[in-house]
Amino acid sequence: MSLSPSTTLVDNPTHTRSVVATPHKMPGFWIFMYQCSPFTYLVSGMLSTAISSTTATCDAIETFQGWVTGRPARQPNLPCAEYLGPFAQAADGAIQNPDATSACVYCAMAKTDDFLAGVNSYWGAAWRNFGLMWVYIAFNIVAAIGIYWLARFPKGGKRKA
Repeated sequence: MSLSPSTTLVDNPTHTRSVVATPHKMPGFWIFMYQCSPFTYLVSGMLSTAISSTTATCDAIETFQGWVTGRPARQPNLPCAEYLGPFAQAADGAIQNPDATSACVYCAMAKTDDFLAGVNSYWGAAWRNFGLMWVYIAFNIVAAIGIYWLARFPKGGKRKA
């Protein structure tokens, strides 16, 4: 079995768990490892490039269907956009059926940028992440050549008898 990028990067969820966990949820040493890992910048760059600045679409299981408690009593035939509009705007959510007058369907996320901010991935850092990947690649090439040179090439102070 050969290791392809899909096997090592996508199919193994162990790697992505550490990337989508934010640093403030980690103990001290792992914050350092999070910031040093090139995989953090790779996944962050791919996520921000792929899904930023789009509208989030919630599945039925991810929505709230009903009325918000603490609001004044709902008037009959009042559209959901008028009833839940201020709440949805303040909470950065979206009303899925704004013209409905019976049961409102509310999604807690309106934009994908809200999700990306929760995992420390921003569109503005995409080019920085791309550059950091090239720095990591260049460092590894230089380090590999340097270690090879140190280990394989004879030094001037050694003489064969």
